[in-house]
Amino acid sequence: METQAPAQRTVDVNTVSGLALTAILNMPEFTGDPERLADFLEAASAAGAHLRSVNTLLPPEVVNNIYGILIRKISHQVRAECGITGSTEAAEVARLLSERYGGARRPPARLAIKLLRMRRAHGEIPSAYMHRVDQAFRLVKARMAAVETAGVATAKLAVIEELLREAVLAEMPEKTRRQLKALANANFGVLLAQVDEEEDDYQAAREDAATWTRVERRSERRPDRDHERRAPPNPPPQVRREQPARFRPVGDQRRGERRERLRCWECGSTRHLARSCPQIYRRDQQEAGRRPRPEPMEVNAVRGPRRGPRDGNISYASTGSFSSAYDYSSDEDWPVLPQRTQRQGRKAERRISGATSASPPDPGAKGQPKGSPSQGQ
Repeated sequence: METQAPAQRTVDVNTVSGLALTAILNMPEFTGDPERLADFLEAASAAGAHLRSVNTLLPPEVVNNIYGILIRKISHQVRAECGITGSTEAAEVARLLSERYGGARRPPARLAIKLLRMRRAHGEIPSAYMHRVDQAFRLVKARMAAVETAGVATAKLAVIEELLREAVLAEMPEKTRRQLKALANANFGVLLAQVDEEEDDYQAAREDAATWTRVERRSERRPDRDHERRAPPNPPPQVRREQPARFRPVGDQRRGERRERLRCWECGSTRHLARSCPQIYRRDQQEAGRRPRPEPMEVNAVRGPRRGPRDGNISYASTGSFSSAYDYSSDEDWPVLPQRTQRQGRKAERRISGATSASPPDPGAKGQPKGSPSQGQ
Protein backbone atom coordinates (compact mmCIF):
# COMPACT_ATOMS: atom_id res chain seq x y z
CA MET A 1 0.00 0.00 0.00
CA GLU A 2 2.76 2.41 0.85
CA THR A 3 4.52 1.74 -2.47
CA GLN A 4 1.40 2.17 -4.66
CA ALA A 5 0.07 5.42 -3.16
CA PRO A 6 2.73 7.75 -4.65
CA ALA A 7 2.29 6.19 -8.12
CA GLN A 8 -1.50 6.65 -8.09
CA ARG A 9 -1.06 10.18 -6.76
CA THR A 10 1.44 11.08 -9.51
CA VAL A 11 -0.88 9.86 -12.26
CA ASP A 12 -3.77 11.97 -10.98
CA VAL A 13 -1.63 15.08 -10.74
CA ASN A 14 -0.27 14.73 -14.28
CA THR A 15 -3.72 14.10 -15.72
CA VAL A 16 -5.40 17.03 -14.02
CA SER A 17 -2.52 19.43 -14.69
CA GLY A 18 -2.51 18.32 -18.33
CA LEU A 19 -6.22 19.06 -18.63
CA ALA A 20 -5.71 22.51 -17.11
CA LEU A 21 -2.81 23.28 -19.44
CA THR A 22 -4.73 22.04 -22.50
CA ALA A 23 -7.74 24.19 -21.61
CA ILE A 24 -5.52 27.26 -21.21
CA LEU A 25 -3.72 26.70 -24.51
CA ASN A 26 -7.02 26.29 -26.38
CA MET A 27 -8.41 29.55 -25.02
CA PRO A 28 -8.65 32.46 -27.53
CA GLU A 29 -6.72 35.61 -26.72
CA PHE A 30 -8.78 38.41 -25.20
CA THR A 31 -8.12 41.71 -27.00
CA GLY A 32 -10.75 43.90 -25.33
CA ASP A 33 -13.88 42.87 -27.25
CA PRO A 34 -16.83 43.14 -24.80
CA GLU A 35 -18.79 40.48 -26.69
CA ARG A 36 -16.07 37.88 -26.06
CA LEU A 37 -15.47 38.73 -22.43
CA ALA A 38 -18.05 36.26 -21.09
CA ASP A 39 -16.60 33.35 -23.11
CA PHE A 40 -13.09 34.21 -22.00
CA LEU A 41 -14.01 34.38 -18.31
CA GLU A 42 -15.89 31.07 -18.56
CA ALA A 43 -12.91 29.31 -20.15
CA ALA A 44 -10.55 30.86 -17.61
CA SER A 45 -12.81 29.72 -14.77
CA ALA A 46 -12.82 26.13 -16.07
CA ALA A 47 -9.03 26.10 -16.39
CA GLY A 48 -8.70 27.63 -12.93
CA ALA A 49 -10.93 24.91 -11.45
CA HIS A 50 -8.61 22.21 -12.83
CA LEU A 51 -5.62 24.12 -11.55
CA ARG A 52 -7.02 24.61 -8.05
CA SER A 53 -7.71 20.89 -7.67
CA VAL A 54 -3.99 20.09 -7.95
CA ASN A 55 -2.67 23.33 -6.51
CA THR A 56 -1.43 21.69 -3.32
CA LEU A 57 0.06 18.71 -5.14
CA LEU A 58 2.24 20.62 -7.62
CA PRO A 59 5.40 22.58 -6.88
CA PRO A 60 4.85 26.35 -6.59
CA GLU A 61 7.00 27.15 -9.63
CA VAL A 62 4.88 24.85 -11.84
CA VAL A 63 1.67 26.51 -10.66
CA ASN A 64 3.13 29.96 -11.32
CA ASN A 65 4.19 28.95 -14.83
CA ILE A 66 0.73 27.64 -15.72
CA TYR A 67 -0.90 30.74 -14.27
CA GLY A 68 1.51 32.93 -16.26
CA ILE A 69 0.37 31.20 -19.47
CA LEU A 70 -3.22 32.02 -18.51
CA ILE A 71 -2.36 35.70 -17.91
CA ARG A 72 -0.56 35.92 -21.26
CA LYS A 73 -3.82 34.97 -22.97
CA ILE A 74 -4.84 38.58 -22.25
CA SER A 75 -3.35 41.04 -24.72
CA HIS A 76 -0.60 43.38 -23.57
CA GLN A 77 -2.73 46.49 -24.16
CA VAL A 78 -5.58 45.15 -22.01
CA ARG A 79 -3.16 44.21 -19.22
CA ALA A 80 -1.66 47.69 -19.32
CA GLU A 81 -5.07 49.39 -19.20
CA CYS A 82 -6.34 47.25 -16.28
CA GLY A 83 -3.05 47.04 -14.38
CA ILE A 84 -2.88 43.23 -14.49
CA THR A 85 0.46 41.61 -13.63
CA GLY A 86 1.66 38.05 -13.14
CA SER A 87 1.04 38.23 -9.38
CA THR A 88 -2.58 39.42 -9.65
CA GLU A 89 -5.09 36.94 -8.26
CA ALA A 90 -7.57 35.23 -10.60
CA ALA A 91 -10.60 36.76 -8.88
CA GLU A 92 -9.05 40.22 -9.12
CA VAL A 93 -8.34 39.69 -12.83
CA ALA A 94 -11.99 38.76 -13.47
CA ARG A 95 -13.19 41.81 -11.54
CA LEU A 96 -10.92 44.22 -13.42
CA LEU A 97 -11.93 42.85 -16.81
CA SER A 98 -15.64 43.00 -15.92
CA GLU A 99 -15.41 46.60 -14.75
CA ARG A 100 -13.34 47.77 -17.71
CA TYR A 101 -14.91 45.87 -20.62
CA GLY A 102 -18.19 44.49 -19.26
CA GLY A 103 -19.62 47.56 -17.54
CA ALA A 104 -20.39 45.66 -14.33
CA ARG A 105 -20.71 48.85 -12.25
CA ARG A 106 -22.26 51.07 -14.91
CA PRO A 107 -25.90 50.81 -15.99
CA PRO A 108 -26.67 50.45 -19.73
CA ALA A 109 -28.50 53.81 -19.86
CA ARG A 110 -25.42 55.72 -18.70
CA LEU A 111 -23.24 53.87 -21.20
CA ALA A 112 -25.73 54.63 -23.99
CA ILE A 113 -25.77 58.35 -23.15
CA LYS A 114 -21.98 58.43 -23.17
CA LEU A 115 -22.02 56.62 -26.52
CA LEU A 116 -24.39 59.12 -28.13
CA ARG A 117 -22.29 62.06 -26.89
CA MET A 118 -19.08 60.86 -28.54
CA ARG A 119 -17.71 63.42 -31.00
CA ARG A 120 -15.00 63.25 -33.61
CA ALA A 121 -11.79 64.86 -32.38
CA HIS A 122 -10.03 67.58 -34.34
CA GLY A 123 -7.98 65.97 -37.09
CA GLU A 124 -9.36 62.47 -36.45
CA ILE A 125 -10.08 60.52 -39.61
CA PRO A 126 -13.63 59.15 -40.05
CA SER A 127 -12.57 55.49 -39.88
CA ALA A 128 -10.79 55.95 -36.54
CA TYR A 129 -13.84 57.73 -35.13
CA MET A 130 -16.16 54.96 -36.34
CA HIS A 131 -14.01 52.26 -34.75
CA ARG A 132 -13.98 54.15 -31.46
CA VAL A 133 -17.78 54.40 -31.55
CA ASP A 134 -18.06 50.72 -32.48
CA GLN A 135 -15.98 49.72 -29.44
CA ALA A 136 -18.27 51.71 -27.14
CA PHE A 137 -21.39 50.33 -28.85
CA ARG A 138 -20.20 46.76 -28.24
CA LEU A 139 -19.77 47.58 -24.56
CA VAL A 140 -23.37 48.84 -24.42
CA LYS A 141 -24.66 45.67 -26.09
CA ALA A 142 -22.69 43.42 -23.73
CA ARG A 143 -23.97 45.25 -20.66
CA MET A 144 -27.53 45.33 -22.02
CA ALA A 145 -27.48 41.57 -22.60
CA ALA A 146 -26.22 41.02 -19.04
CA VAL A 147 -28.96 42.96 -17.20
CA GLU A 148 -31.96 42.74 -19.54
CA THR A 149 -33.93 39.95 -21.13
CA ALA A 150 -33.48 39.09 -24.78
CA GLY A 151 -36.61 40.87 -26.04
CA VAL A 152 -36.11 44.04 -23.99
CA ALA A 153 -32.42 44.22 -24.88
CA THR A 154 -33.18 43.89 -28.61
CA ALA A 155 -35.80 46.66 -28.51
CA LYS A 156 -33.57 49.05 -26.58
CA LEU A 157 -30.57 48.36 -28.80
CA ALA A 158 -32.65 49.13 -31.91
CA VAL A 159 -33.52 52.58 -30.52
CA ILE A 160 -29.92 53.22 -29.47
CA GLU A 161 -28.62 52.19 -32.90
CA GLU A 162 -31.05 54.54 -34.67
CA LEU A 163 -29.98 57.47 -32.50
CA LEU A 164 -26.34 56.50 -32.93
CA ARG A 165 -26.75 56.58 -36.71
CA GLU A 166 -27.94 60.20 -36.62
CA ALA A 167 -25.13 61.20 -34.26
CA VAL A 168 -22.50 59.59 -36.47
CA LEU A 169 -23.83 61.20 -39.66
CA ALA A 170 -23.56 64.63 -38.04
CA GLU A 171 -19.82 64.07 -37.44
CA MET A 172 -18.99 62.82 -40.93
CA PRO A 173 -17.70 64.98 -43.82
CA GLU A 174 -20.19 66.04 -46.48
CA LYS A 175 -19.10 63.48 -49.06
CA THR A 176 -19.10 60.59 -46.58
CA ARG A 177 -22.45 61.72 -45.19
CA ARG A 178 -24.05 61.48 -48.64
CA GLN A 179 -22.68 57.97 -49.13
CA LEU A 180 -23.92 56.79 -45.73
CA LYS A 181 -27.37 58.31 -46.24
CA ALA A 182 -27.72 56.19 -49.37
CA LEU A 183 -27.59 53.12 -47.10
CA ALA A 184 -31.01 53.77 -45.60
CA ASN A 185 -31.77 50.52 -43.75
CA ALA A 186 -28.20 49.40 -43.05
CA ASN A 187 -27.01 48.65 -39.54
CA PHE A 188 -23.98 50.15 -37.86
CA GLY A 189 -21.66 47.38 -39.06
CA VAL A 190 -22.44 48.15 -42.71
CA LEU A 191 -21.75 51.85 -42.12
CA LEU A 192 -18.43 50.98 -40.50
CA ALA A 193 -17.43 48.79 -43.46
CA GLN A 194 -18.36 51.58 -45.90
CA VAL A 195 -16.22 54.14 -44.06
CA ASP A 196 -13.28 51.71 -43.91
CA GLU A 197 -13.51 51.07 -47.65
CA GLU A 198 -13.57 54.79 -48.40
CA GLU A 199 -10.56 55.36 -46.14
CA ASP A 200 -8.61 52.61 -47.93
CA ASP A 201 -9.36 54.19 -51.31
CA TYR A 202 -8.34 57.60 -49.97
CA GLN A 203 -4.99 56.34 -48.66
CA ALA A 204 -4.27 54.49 -51.92
CA ALA A 205 -4.99 57.64 -53.93
CA ARG A 206 -2.69 59.70 -51.70
CA GLU A 207 0.15 57.24 -52.12
CA ASP A 208 -0.30 57.27 -55.90
CA ALA A 209 -0.32 61.08 -55.98
CA ALA A 210 2.83 61.28 -53.86
CA THR A 211 4.80 59.30 -56.47
CA TRP A 212 3.56 61.12 -59.57
CA THR A 213 6.15 62.99 -61.62
CA ARG A 214 5.94 65.78 -64.13
CA VAL A 215 3.86 64.87 -67.17
CA GLU A 216 5.34 65.84 -70.51
CA ARG A 217 3.46 67.77 -73.12
CA ARG A 218 2.19 65.94 -76.15
CA SER A 219 4.79 67.63 -78.33
CA GLU A 220 7.56 66.44 -75.98
CA ARG A 221 6.49 62.82 -75.78
CA ARG A 222 8.80 60.44 -77.53
CA PRO A 223 8.60 56.67 -77.81
CA ASP A 224 12.02 56.26 -76.19
CA ARG A 225 10.90 57.91 -72.94
CA ASP A 226 10.22 55.69 -69.98
CA HIS A 227 6.55 54.95 -69.42
CA GLU A 228 6.94 55.58 -65.68
CA ARG A 229 7.32 59.31 -66.36
CA ARG A 230 3.78 59.46 -67.71
CA ALA A 231 0.85 59.86 -65.35
CA PRO A 232 -2.82 60.81 -65.53
CA PRO A 233 -3.43 64.48 -66.40
CA ASN A 234 -4.85 65.28 -62.97
CA PRO A 235 -4.96 63.49 -59.61
CA PRO A 236 -8.31 62.04 -58.54
CA PRO A 237 -10.68 64.40 -56.75
CA GLN A 238 -10.07 62.70 -53.40
CA VAL A 239 -6.52 64.03 -53.16
CA ARG A 240 -6.64 67.44 -54.83
CA ARG A 241 -6.89 69.34 -51.55
CA GLU A 242 -4.39 67.21 -49.66
CA GLN A 243 -1.51 67.11 -52.13
CA PRO A 244 1.38 69.62 -51.97
CA ALA A 245 1.47 72.70 -54.18
CA ARG A 246 4.12 71.31 -56.52
CA PHE A 247 1.74 68.58 -57.67
CA ARG A 248 -1.30 70.78 -58.27
CA PRO A 249 -2.28 71.51 -61.89
CA VAL A 250 -1.30 75.01 -62.96
CA GLY A 251 -4.43 75.67 -65.01
CA ASP A 252 -6.75 74.36 -67.66
CA GLN A 253 -4.44 75.44 -70.46
CA ARG A 254 -1.58 73.34 -69.01
CA ARG A 255 -3.41 70.57 -67.25
CA GLY A 256 -0.85 67.98 -68.21
CA GLU A 257 1.95 69.56 -66.20
CA ARG A 258 2.68 70.18 -62.57
CA ARG A 259 4.57 73.25 -61.52
CA GLU A 260 7.66 72.85 -59.41
CA ARG A 261 9.29 75.99 -58.09
CA LEU A 262 12.82 76.51 -59.35
CA ARG A 263 15.56 76.44 -56.75
CA CYS A 264 18.98 78.05 -56.69
CA TRP A 265 21.80 75.63 -57.39
CA GLU A 266 24.05 77.30 -54.83
CA CYS A 267 21.93 77.73 -51.70
CA GLY A 268 18.66 75.93 -52.57
CA SER A 269 16.45 79.00 -52.12
CA THR A 270 13.29 79.46 -54.18
CA ARG A 271 13.45 83.28 -54.10
CA HIS A 272 16.17 83.68 -56.70
CA LEU A 273 18.16 81.76 -59.30
CA ALA A 274 21.85 80.96 -59.34
CA ARG A 275 22.77 83.95 -61.50
CA SER A 276 21.62 86.33 -58.74
CA CYS A 277 22.58 84.26 -55.70
CA PRO A 278 24.12 86.35 -52.91
CA GLN A 279 26.29 83.42 -51.90
CA ILE A 280 28.27 83.67 -55.14
CA TYR A 281 28.88 87.40 -54.59
CA ARG A 282 30.07 86.83 -51.03
CA ARG A 283 32.32 83.99 -52.06
CA ASP A 284 33.87 86.05 -54.84
CA GLN A 285 34.49 88.90 -52.41
CA GLN A 286 36.17 86.56 -49.93
CA GLU A 287 38.35 84.90 -52.55
CA ALA A 288 39.26 88.13 -54.36
CA GLY A 289 42.29 88.79 -52.16
CA ARG A 290 43.50 85.19 -52.28
CA ARG A 291 43.67 84.74 -56.02
CA PRO A 292 47.11 85.27 -57.68
CA ARG A 293 47.16 88.27 -59.98
CA PRO A 294 48.37 87.07 -63.42
CA GLU A 295 50.81 88.93 -65.59
CA PRO A 296 49.40 90.83 -68.62
CA MET A 297 49.11 88.67 -71.72
CA GLU A 298 50.61 89.48 -75.05
CA VAL A 299 48.26 90.95 -77.58
CA ASN A 300 49.36 88.60 -80.33
CA ALA A 301 48.82 85.62 -78.05
CA VAL A 302 45.11 86.34 -78.10
CA ARG A 303 44.74 87.75 -81.61
CA GLY A 304 46.82 85.14 -83.33
CA PRO A 305 45.23 82.35 -85.39
CA ARG A 306 43.86 79.52 -83.30
CA ARG A 307 44.86 76.15 -84.64
CA GLY A 308 42.84 74.36 -81.96
CA PRO A 309 40.95 75.07 -78.77
CA ARG A 310 42.10 78.13 -76.88
CA ASP A 311 42.80 76.11 -73.75
CA GLY A 312 45.38 74.14 -75.67
CA ASN A 313 47.10 77.23 -77.10
CA ILE A 314 47.18 79.40 -73.97
CA SER A 315 48.13 77.76 -70.68
CA TYR A 316 48.20 79.15 -67.15
CA ALA A 317 51.19 78.39 -64.98
CA SER A 318 51.11 77.92 -61.19
CA THR A 319 53.31 81.01 -60.83
CA GLY A 320 50.54 83.23 -62.19
CA SER A 321 51.90 83.78 -65.72
CA PHE A 322 50.39 82.89 -69.09
CA SER A 323 52.20 81.25 -71.95
CA SER A 324 51.20 80.74 -75.58
CA ALA A 325 51.72 77.81 -77.91
CA TYR A 326 52.42 80.09 -80.89
CA ASP A 327 55.92 80.88 -82.10
CA TYR A 328 55.85 84.56 -83.07
CA SER A 329 59.44 84.59 -84.33
CA SER A 330 58.28 82.67 -87.41
CA ASP A 331 56.28 84.34 -90.18
CA GLU A 332 54.00 81.35 -90.46
CA ASP A 333 52.48 81.98 -87.05
CA TRP A 334 51.59 85.59 -87.78
CA PRO A 335 47.97 86.20 -88.68
CA VAL A 336 47.12 86.24 -92.36
CA LEU A 337 44.99 89.26 -93.25
CA PRO A 338 42.09 88.83 -95.65
CA GLN A 339 42.21 90.28 -99.18
CA ARG A 340 40.09 93.28 -98.31
CA THR A 341 42.38 94.19 -95.46
CA GLN A 342 45.40 93.96 -97.77
CA ARG A 343 43.83 96.39 -100.25
CA GLN A 344 43.03 98.82 -97.45
CA GLY A 345 46.63 98.56 -96.30
CA ARG A 346 47.99 99.40 -99.77
CA LYS A 347 45.67 102.41 -100.04
CA ALA A 348 46.88 103.66 -96.69
CA GLU A 349 50.49 103.23 -97.81
CA ARG A 350 49.85 105.27 -101.00
CA ARG A 351 48.26 108.07 -98.98
CA ILE A 352 51.18 108.13 -96.59
CA SER A 353 53.77 108.07 -99.41
CA GLY A 354 51.96 110.92 -101.27
CA ALA A 355 51.79 113.03 -98.15
CA THR A 356 55.49 112.58 -97.42
CA SER A 357 56.61 113.39 -101.04
CA ALA A 358 54.68 116.75 -101.16
CA SER A 359 56.07 119.89 -99.53
CA PRO A 360 54.89 120.55 -96.02
CA PRO A 361 52.29 123.32 -95.65
CA ASP A 362 53.28 126.82 -94.53
CA PRO A 363 52.60 127.25 -90.81
CA GLY A 364 51.71 130.92 -91.32
CA ALA A 365 49.04 130.11 -93.88
CA LYS A 366 47.11 127.86 -91.51
CA GLY A 367 43.43 128.74 -91.36
CA GLN A 368 43.42 130.94 -94.48
CA PRO A 369 41.28 130.06 -97.47
CA LYS A 370 42.85 128.81 -100.68
CA GLY A 371 43.73 131.67 -103.12
CA SER A 372 43.58 134.43 -100.45
CA PRO A 373 45.42 137.79 -101.06
CA SER A 374 48.02 137.03 -98.44
CA GLN A 375 49.13 133.96 -100.42
CA GLY A 376 50.35 136.17 -103.36
CA GLN A 377 52.17 138.51 -101.05
